[in-house]
Amino acid sequence: MNKKRFLIILTILFVTFNIFAFGNREKYDAKVGILVRNTEERFIKDYIKELEKLAKEDNIFLEIKDSENNEMIQVDQLNDLIEREYLYFIIIANNTESTEQMAQIMNIVGGKAVFVDTMPSVEALKIGIDFYLVTVPPNEEKSTNLIKDSESQAMLSYNIMLNVINNGSSNGLEINGFSPLKEVLKVEPLNDKNIINQCYLVPSYCLM
Repeated sequence: MNKKRFLIILTILFVTFNIFAFGNREKYDAKVGILVRNTEERFIKDYIKELEKLAKEDNIFLEIKDSENNEMIQVDQLNDLIEREYLYFIIIANNTESTEQMAQIMNIVGGKAVFVDTMPSVEALKIGIDFYLVTVPPNEEKSTNLIKDSESQAMLSYNIMLNVINNGSSNGLEINGFSPLKEVLKVEPLNDKNIINQCYLVPSYCLM
């Protein structure tokens, strides 16, 4: 076998290897980090199930992190995702107190997030115009149908983030027929007029 023929065969083998090694890897349009307090909660189980269904339709990769009710672990998980170049997040936080720190961490790298269910602090939402809240109205009795409750919040929060990914921001926009708050309420963070256009409420009458 002459040298030229050997090089041709070697090149073919190299190309074939790369096709098998990398050709079947699925390519995604974007990736979103999902940080939740505990995947054992019924609401969160149903919420994640709906998110996964929506993301599959849009070719969005979701990486789900369960902090098992530990806020320090959740912050570490956020840092890990940022180190791996995640910029988009949906967060069900362990508590309100930890949300400002997480927002500060995300803001440093230009990250954007939708906080769901657990209320973020006023300070957390003020850190960036693309930190959002999706939850049911305060002091309103939640739907007895947890599946519909989780599905509605999942659909709205997912589409807020999808619009951020595709268009850069969802600030003040109507999403899925839901507009952000127009007037302040008595409960934090909904009592600050400067950030209510980042807050979306899903009334229980929409959940039944």
